[in-house]
Amino acid sequence: MYVNNDSLWTFCADTSLLTVLAKDEDDSSTDNGILEYSITEGNVGGRFAIDKATGEFFTSNTAVFDVETQDRYTLKVRPAHKTSLC
Repeated sequence: MYVNNDSLWTFCADTSLLTVLAKDEDDSSTDNGILEYSITEGNVGGRFAIDKATGEFFTSNTAVFDVETQDRYTLKVRPAHKTSLC
């Protein structure tokens, strides 16, 4: 997320930011073909949440972002099968 204007930005809780998408070639009618998303790195202060079913990112609380302190967030997201194959 990049912010380039004012030094402080405040987002209400559950503000939608973006959606990530991954594709699995398995049959989407089975749990093996359904993906769930999780944030695995970079969620500084727990400011972000992800809908595990849709991949939609949200602010997880009323988050204040100070671009003079941190002007960029890099998050790693992992799509995984809904159920383990083992």
